[in-house]
Amino acid sequence: MADTELSGYLHERLSKNFQVSVFDNPELVCSSPTQRNPDVIIVDETVNGIYGSELCSEIKADTCMCNIPVILLISLCDSESYLAHIGCGADKVELRMINVCKLKADIIALINHRAAQKERLKEFAAATLPADHSEKVSQGDSDAILIDKIQKCLEKNLSSEKYTVEMLCADIGMSRTAFYNRVKFIVGKSPTNYILSYKMGIAKTMLASRQYNVSEIATLLGYCDAKYFGKKFKEFYGISPMQYVRDVMG
Repeated sequence: MADTELSGYLHERLSKNFQVSVFDNPELVCSSPTQRNPDVIIVDETVNGIYGSELCSEIKADTCMCNIPVILLISLCDSESYLAHIGCGADKVELRMINVCKLKADIIALINHRAAQKERLKEFAAATLPADHSEKVSQGDSDAILIDKIQKCLEKNLSSEKYTVEMLCADIGMSRTAFYNRVKFIVGKSPTNYILSYKMGIAKTMLASRQYNVSEIATLLGYCDAKYFGKKFKEFYGISPMQYVRDVMG
């Protein structure tokens, strides 16, 4: 927002319920949010000469941001104006003469919808682990039980960006050294590489389903943004996520 009076008012009212950041430079909107991973973006009708609908279209076209809900503020809400603006991909269109209670309700609804969507993604991932991800365990039941525990912990913390090997060791109840040696003996790779293969296996299956975009998959798998996820996917498979969908899936 470039309208300091409106942005100041919204910041004051919304800060009671949410953590709020205000940007008056349109270029910062597509560079900063991927680091902060906001729950919702509110875009004014115009921002320093840039139409809000154009900025909204840019956000929705960015693979790192397209999954973030956007509320677009407009001056007029007649049918013609509404239809002209809704085409930019905004999740909600609100009047600039803001009803703060309604705006709060819409923000909460969008956040809850995104959370529910993430849960559906988790359910999909849990139900469709790719066959080539299942490690062949031949050392006995104790090893199979350990791998099962590890996978349950990874599934539970799938979307957590900060879930580390140390946390996994603590959840399993083993020291890092003992855990490393045991996992390396069973599956032939380090815990870090095992976790990566677990996530990449899920990513490949979800891409193959064509039901989810790169941003949604990155969020589900706990990566900070779609670009970093794409980098890890390419390092693992030698091909970018989009190239995999185009070239491998046809």
